[in-house]
Amino acid sequence: LDDNYVDEVLGDGIRGQELCENDCYKEIQSQLNLKVAAQQDKFDYVNVEEVIRALVFDHSELSDSKKKYFQRYQ
Repeated sequence: LDDNYVDEVLGDGIRGQELCENDCYKEIQSQLNLKVAAQQDKFDYVNVEEVIRALVFDHSELSDSKKKYFQRYQ
């Protein structure tokens, strides 16, 4: 693509920026990379209930106010 055309399409007021420098492009590429990684099972999937149990667990490092907050959630 012609850089001038890309500038017009993006319409973000930034001129002469390489496509690979554009934040939107980076975000889209990141999402695509995550999708590919997930399809290749590079990440372990954790059940939602496991996450909640880990959060509401009585951690000794948590302050009393945080413990009360998590207990209310539970």
